[in-house]
Formats: sequence, structure tokens, C-alpha cells
Amino acid sequence: MARRKNNERLSALLEEAQWSAADLARTVNALGRAQGIPLRYDRTSVAHWLTGSRPRPPVPDLAAAAFSRRTGRVVLPFETGLTSEPPVLRIAVGERPGTSPRPLAELVELCRADADPARRQHLLRGAHRVLPPPAPLWQPPSGQSAEERRGDADSLAVAGVSTLQKAVVTVSECFEHHGGAYARSALAQYVADDASSILHRAAGHPLERRMLTLVAELTGLLGRMTADAGHAHLAQRYSERALKLAHEAGDRHTYSVLLRSMSVQDLRLGQPRNALRLAEAAITVAAGRADIVKPDTLTFLLSQRAVIFARLGEPGSALADLDSAWTSHTDRVRGKRDPFEVYPRAALEYQQAEVQRVLGNPSEAARHLAASLRDRPPGHVRARALTLAKLAEVHLSAGHLDAACERWDQFLDLCPHLRSVEAAQALARMGQSLRPHRRYPQARLLLERAVAIRSSLR
Repeated sequence: MARRKNNERLSALLEEAQWSAADLARTVNALGRAQGIPLRYDRTSVAHWLTGSRPRPPVPDLAAAAFSRRTGRVVLPFETGLTSEPPVLRIAVGERPGTSPRPLAELVELCRADADPARRQHLLRGAHRVLPPPAPLWQPPSGQSAEERRGDADSLAVAGVSTLQKAVVTVSECFEHHGGAYARSALAQYVADDASSILHRAAGHPLERRMLTLVAELTGLLGRMTADAGHAHLAQRYSERALKLAHEAGDRHTYSVLLRSMSVQDLRLGQPRNALRLAEAAITVAAGRADIVKPDTLTFLLSQRAVIFARLGEPGSALADLDSAWTSHTDRVRGKRDPFEVYPRAALEYQQAEVQRVLGNPSEAARHLAASLRDRPPGHVRARALTLAKLAEVHLSAGHLDAACERWDQFLDLCPHLRSVEAAQALARMGQSLRPHRRYPQARLLLERAVAIRSSLR
């Protein structure tokens, strides 16, 4: 029987991170817990890894994420010595049939597996990875670019574009109304069957790249919904495929928006440095052709980087990005419903509030959250619920228990309409925050209501 080799890569990473085996085990367990993966590793487990034992997936991904956060650089799973699997995020430039799967074929395969309950369980076993921005960051696809192509469009192709545009708006509104776990698998089925068929029929048509963009947008929305359903690894796989489709479409605007979405997810999962890399990549791609990028795109991208800078303890950079974001904001929302076309003022107010909250200015954070709430449409239940929960947390941090309870009461009114992990996490934070105040009548009532609501959110 062959003798296992010591894992020198893992040993070197532990030394670089200045971690003990117990430190790594604790961090892996915590990262797994954040993604709904229960783990119970200890220093003995890590000792086995150091002597050549390899844990099952998704532990190598979690270990890489742990080292990435600790060292401030991207560590890929195979670099831990815990797996031989190579890095996965590659944007295929100028692919030719027969050399590798087209992005659409990859997407259809993934969506069909996701839409099948029996096959879906396998997809949900992985963990979110820390992936650097793709390299090269942007290179025009082969053939004419999307903005240069011209040609007469027949009625079938025009109808296909119209159908996909309406689907993007409908899916976005469903997400805002009900959260990510609602109708998510139905969207996967729609992308695999209807959307892919529309795109397939348009092969070689002047409108094909416009349709590629729209399918990329649908896939990006599916990734966001999947993340909000609590499936971080699968969400990342959708984001990768959406990025490939946007690249094939030659669409810098959608490509940069999707990179920003990936940055948001990394930040939520405790990887601010990689979130910054992705946010800066998005800004670089958008700035490369400012003439074709939508008016509010720069605002959208800068507001995300501002929040990351605040989390990283760089207040000057955070506030500078916010100033630039407000300067570039046009507030041209009226009559537009496409989430990839507009960036509403309410969303920018929320980002401003988050920066102020992180920088330790609760009164300013509360002011901007209240402004965001006023500007949110009644139908945007998910955004309103999360804003109310955040406002309650800010009020409580400032010692205003009554104001916090009032906002949490409004938050609970909206929860039964949602199936959302972010809302469920906000509910859990409410419980933790109010437990020390449970003798206070209003707090006790909120805690009692939360028990009945908790199971409906996921």
C-alpha cells in the first residue's frame, strides 16, 4: 500500500497565516456554518490532513476560503493540498465548436440538473469558493462586437427579444416580492427549456447577441435567487455561467454588473478582500467603454466598493466612492423596470446607510435607511423587509429600544410573504438582539411572533 505524503502546501499555508491546526479547524467550521453546512472538525482532523489525508468536498473549498480571508490573497482549493482539482473560473475567449462546451450548453446542463429534485441534491453539496476575477479581465469576443452588429431583424427574432426582456422584468419583480427561494427551480426550468430554445433559434441572427445578454441577465438573477435560497456554491456556478454569456455577447455593461453581483456575495460570506478585487474588476470593465455603459452603472459599482472599503477600515476611500456615486447618479427610474438598466435612489440610500453604520455613525445610518424605505415601492417586499430589519438594528445600537421594536414589528408583518435566507438571518439577529430585553413587553411579543414565522422563510 502506497504511503501518503505529508501535505507540505497546507503546512506552508498554516505558517503563512500564523495559525495552529485548531485555528484552521475553527474557521472552517464557522465558514461552513455560514453556508448552512454543519461541520465539527478539530485540531486532530487538521493533523490528519497534514499527514496526507484529504477531507471530502466541500471542505477543501472552505479551507481555501479560510486562508484567503486570513492572508488577504486568493488561495485556491488545490493550493491547500487537500484536492487535486484545478481552479474553475475561466472565461473562454473565442471558443470554437468541438473544443469545449459553449456557455449556453453548460448552462442548460446545470439548469436541468437543478430543476430535477433527484439531481439537485448533488449540486447543493458544494461550498462557495474564493475565486479571483477572470483573466484576461476583458477581451472582446471573436466576431463583431454587440454594439457594431447591424442587420434586418425578422419578426421571430424581435418577438424572442421581447419575450426575454419581459422575463427579466417578471423574474426580478418576483424576486423582490417573494425572495429567492420562491419559484427558483421554475426559473431554472424556464432557462433550460424556453430561453435556451429562443436563443438557439436565433443562431447567426443580428439579434443573437442581444438575446445572449438577456439570457445572461436571467442567469444572473437565478444566481441571486439561489444565493437568497441559501445555496452559495450553486449560486456561484450560475454567476460564472452568466459571466461567460455576457462575454460571448460582447456586453461590457452586463459583464460588469455580474462581477459586482459576485462581489456582493463574497462580501456577504466574509471575504471582503476578494469582494474588493471583483468590485474593482467591474469598475475597470465598465470604464473601458464609458460610451456604451448604462448611465447609472458607475453609481451601482462605486456604491458596492464604498461598502467594501468601509468594511476594510478605509473610511476615506469609502466616502470618496460614495461622493462619486451620488455625482454619477441620474435617478432616471420612472417608466423603467429592467433591473439591469436602472439603479434606484432607494438602493443608493441603503448603501450610504451601510457605510455610515460600519463607520460608527448610527444617526446618519438611520437617516439614510429611513430615506431608502420611503423610496421603496410597496411591492419590493424583500428590500423593504431587510431595510426595516437593518433600521431596527441601528436604532437598538443607539439605545433606542422602542424605535427598534416598532421597526421590527413592521419587519415581521412582511416576513410571511417571503422565502429568503437573508430575511431568515435578519430574523435570527432580531431574536439574539431582543433576548436580553425579553422582560420588556414589546420585545417579548416580538420574540413570540418570531417563533411562528421562522419556519416559513426558507
